Amino acid sequence: MFTGLAWLRFAATLQDWTFLAELPLSVPPAYLAASGLLWGLVGLGVIYGLWRRQPRAPRALLFAALAYSLYYWVDRLWLAVPGPVQANRPFALFATLGLLVWLFASINRSDVQAYFGDNA
Repeated sequence: MFTGLAWLRFAATLQDWTFLAELPLSVPPAYLAASGLLWGLVGLGVIYGLWRRQPRAPRALLFAALAYSLYYWVDRLWLAVPGPVQANRPFALFATLGLLVWLFASINRSDVQAYFGDNA
């Protein structure tokens, strides 16, 4: 889902570049496109590793999730324009932590580790 949204961000930014350049955004359209491309590529790499049952894929997924969470909160706290988006900050924090806990618990299940091998 996150990978798909990243690719959508990249494609939509390219498609609407002129319109976005005219808006009073806190970041230029190049930032939106670059971040979409970066996270889309990271996601594809993780998906490929999971699909191919590579032993390091679960840890790569966890690392990517932690890095994306950090990116999300840096983007939200320092780059987003203050306003209504800040109203749901507690929910966003709860959702971020909840998803990370769920992901960590899922990766550390014995059947997942057995599926990916000893290095999972």
